[in-house]
Amino acid sequence: MTETRAVFSVMGPDLPADEFTVSEQVFAIGRLADNNLPLNHQKISRHHADITFNGNFYAIEDLESSNGTYVNDERLEARKPHPLKTGDVIRVGPFTLTLLRIEQAVTESPAPQATATPAAESSVPPAEQPAEPPAAAVHISQPPPPAESATTTPPVRTVAPDQAPIKEPPPVKDHAKETNGKSKSHPIRDTELEVYRDARPAATNGHRPLAPYQPIAGIPLDVSRYMEYLPGVYSDSDFLKRYLLIMESILAPLEWGVDSFEQFYNPLVTTPDWLQWIGSWFDILVHPTVPIERQRAVVKELNELYRRRGTRRALSRLLELYFGVQPEIIEHETPPCTFTVRLPLGTDDSPLNRSLAEQLITACKPAHTGFTLEVT
Repeated sequence: MTETRAVFSVMGPDLPADEFTVSEQVFAIGRLADNNLPLNHQKISRHHADITFNGNFYAIEDLESSNGTYVNDERLEARKPHPLKTGDVIRVGPFTLTLLRIEQAVTESPAPQATATPAAESSVPPAEQPAEPPAAAVHISQPPPPAESATTTPPVRTVAPDQAPIKEPPPVKDHAKETNGKSKSHPIRDTELEVYRDARPAATNGHRPLAPYQPIAGIPLDVSRYMEYLPGVYSDSDFLKRYLLIMESILAPLEWGVDSFEQFYNPLVTTPDWLQWIGSWFDILVHPTVPIERQRAVVKELNELYRRRGTRRALSRLLELYFGVQPEIIEHETPPCTFTVRLPLGTDDSPLNRSLAEQLITACKPAHTGFTLEVT
């Protein structure tokens, strides 16, 4: 039988290999050691992303990571698989993954096992064999009993008829043994965390039940990483390990913001408020009513627009970025120092567009000139 495999190259700090292969099974990427590709870096979430195969193509899905997953420099929407093709570049934190090729591999099927011992191969002599061998004489190979694991369905206790069954929490597997004691984080994945509550009927006193606890992605659940900065004498304090999680849940989002602060200055990913604020540094209007894609395009060219401010070229380019059409600028000799701007907006001649165009022209024209705006 054939099996589809995808070969990726990976670049980044402290990597054991520069290539890895993804089969038809789910391939997990994250900071913990239980991932298929563990990437030990502070910008990588515990379970950052998954690569899956749906039968026709491979896809990558961001698992609500803190710093996001990028494909060809475009940030993916969380929990939405993105199809991959050969040559696509995936960026997670400081690591870069490139899909090199997709190949078909031939795998051998396991040989069938005998289910009964033939009578001709019996060790009992023919003279001593009974005429009708009992059922015990036929040896049926039984499959081994399934091993107990942490994914076994939780048992349900039997309760009184007037109460709903109470679901027991699943047993937690010894994660330290599977990872040779290298991982100190909780084995339960953020996306697979399930809150077990008493299923008894709600009280009728008018109070709604409390909402289940929603953990913060990227924050451990049992041991705070701040323990690494304390003397070894505190390493045995279970209370301190959990108590420091309060501080970490408050300070960690601030640390993530500081670590990725350069993204606030990137016009492709920053927030609309920052786009308008950055535009004010150059005294160029970034109006919040225009589509966000046009705002990002204006901020991306702020340097060139500011350098050529007051020229015909800069005014034409600014109007083109805002309205998506090429304006016509006509300079007049009489009266002197005047010009006409013809903006072909068609049926989209709304008062907002006209007012916005007048603001842009007034801010970018030379101070001693006058203008006339014609919307066609």
